[in-house]
Amino acid sequence: MSSYIPFETNEQIIKDISRTFSNFQYFNKRSNSLGYDRLHRLLIALSTYRNIGYVQGINFIAASFLWHCDEEFAFFIINELFKVLKVEENYTDNLIGVQTKSQIFFDEFLHKHEPEVHQNLAEKEILPIMIFAEWIVTLGFSIIPIEHHISLINGLLENKWEFLYHTIANYLHAVFHVVKDLDFGETLTVIKGANEHNIQEKYGFALDWTKILGQRR
Repeated sequence: MSSYIPFETNEQIIKDISRTFSNFQYFNKRSNSLGYDRLHRLLIALSTYRNIGYVQGINFIAASFLWHCDEEFAFFIINELFKVLKVEENYTDNLIGVQTKSQIFFDEFLHKHEPEVHQNLAEKEILPIMIFAEWIVTLGFSIIPIEHHISLINGLLENKWEFLYHTIANYLHAVFHVVKDLDFGETLTVIKGANEHNIQEKYGFALDWTKILGQRR
């Protein structure tokens, strides 16, 4: 699975590995060179696939698959997932694809399924890409706890973007009682960090990821 990549791409991959599930020692070069090396090789291989190149966010997807299976199988399934989702449409110049999907989700899906949440965010003038870019670029892998990623993988393979949209809507529904009366800045802080324990402790809530991933709105 070895491939040649530019020096600059390799340097970016190395930087991103250090920020990938940093609470997991498995991917830490100092504590576990095996996990680090496996992730490095997989990201290099993925960076040469389908003319996408290396894009920040893929590191979380790759690491999740390596947590559950070996390199070769991870490479194969990620390729299948990328084909199913047509992810190359996301990674156009200036991430226009990400911005477009964020806007479509907000204007069409969220407006229909969670009108109260949609109205609240619109009144606060929060741009969709501020909230949804990370979800779309990483397909939710950087936000949803890794122990729930099998459900995420199966949902994406079976129901494509619709599954991710339902998951995001459920996530927003779960935190709406917290953010509805907050100002612009605090609303962004909570929505973007609701998966973090310090945010949950500060604002007094918890997330039921099984429900978020399983409930269809």
